[in-house]
Amino acid sequence: MWETESYVDVADVQAGKVNKINWEGREVFLGLDLAMTNDNCAVAMAAEESGEILADVIAFVPEDQVEEKSKVEKIDYQEFIQQMKCVACGGQMVDYGVIEETILTIEETYGVTVVGISYDRYNCLSTAMKLEREGYQTVEVRQHSSVLHPATKLL
Repeated sequence: MWETESYVDVADVQAGKVNKINWEGREVFLGLDLAMTNDNCAVAMAAEESGEILADVIAFVPEDQVEEKSKVEKIDYQEFIQQMKCVACGGQMVDYGVIEETILTIEETYGVTVVGISYDRYNCLSTAMKLEREGYQTVEVRQHSSVLHPATKLL
């Protein structure tokens, strides 16, 4: 059985769910979380509207691990892949190039303007430097409760 530290009750997050977000014309912030091994990676996109936060996430999983991860984690990754909420890429590990390309095409894909990209430096420094060279403003966010608490509380 997996045991994790829980910051926010899933029911509280689900209560704010919206079915479809129209991203067109919005200024957005991206959050990037990369992993070193067969763990999932993610790109989150968020915007503010009338004091509320609109957010969505694209997960990235190692293509050769989809079946095993689905069994172990009891998550239907194939369903998420079909819904385009998850991208299977790479072999035993996620292909960072696919994530970088996703970020570099987000403005065109969703019709948004990326204002900034936050990232956890663990496994992400090279990608952050590539994004900076492409003209994006990047900001390191430490993965520690002292930094994450205000954002989690806002969520």
